[in-house]
Amino acid sequence: MPKYIPLKKWEKFWKLIALWECEKRLIWKQWASARYEKCKCTCKKWKELRVARTYLNTGHTVSCWCARWIPKLKHWDTWSKLYKIYMTAKSRCNNPTCYKYKRYWWRWIKFLRDSYEDFKRDMWEWYLEHIKKYWKENTQIDRIDNNWNYCKDNCRRVTCKENSRNRRSNHLVDFRGERISLIEAYEKASPKISFPVFLSRIYNKWLDKNVELALYWTNKEIRDFLSVNSEK
Repeated sequence: MPKYIPLKKWEKFWKLIALWECEKRLIWKQWASARYEKCKCTCKKWKELRVARTYLNTGHTVSCWCARWIPKLKHWDTWSKLYKIYMTAKSRCNNPTCYKYKRYWWRWIKFLRDSYEDFKRDMWEWYLEHIKKYWKENTQIDRIDNNWNYCKDNCRRVTCKENSRNRRSNHLVDFRGERISLIEAYEKASPKISFPVFLSRIYNKWLDKNVELALYWTNKEIRDFLSVNSEK
């Protein structure tokens, strides 16, 4: 029987970190015993559990159940943000079962990368640069032209705020010689009214062509202006 070698504190077994040997348990009617180690999982829940030493050595237990899909892993980037971006963009364009597939298929938008390695080769360097400045949670990939394919020339690194303002569903208005969204017009003008009041004036009174009225005029002035124009 091989000699038992005690675990070193903070020794790592995939996602489990060993703390110390906590107990021995008798198994199979008291003719054999198993050593159990106290471990902690490195997932967000940071769970504490007791695992048999043989399960740690053989790889039978590698997490607190948060990594139950490990046998299906293809490479070490499976948990990375870039791989998640790759899979979601690919499914939107190539997977008919995706609920967003119709929005891309009827516009003939394609994902022009055959494998994750090709996608990573094009995006990895500037993706890391953006993460250092804005952090991983605030890093996304956006298409410059919303009606063109996912390719290196048409993709850019953006924050969540920039990506949300480049959607087709945004309400665009002409403000000070620019075609911008409502939130951008509100931030540039910095009026005294709140943003919900500004939105209600736009949608209820249809002031798309008179954004300045919705931003700076009072409700009485707007009513008088609209009544005069309706009479004409």
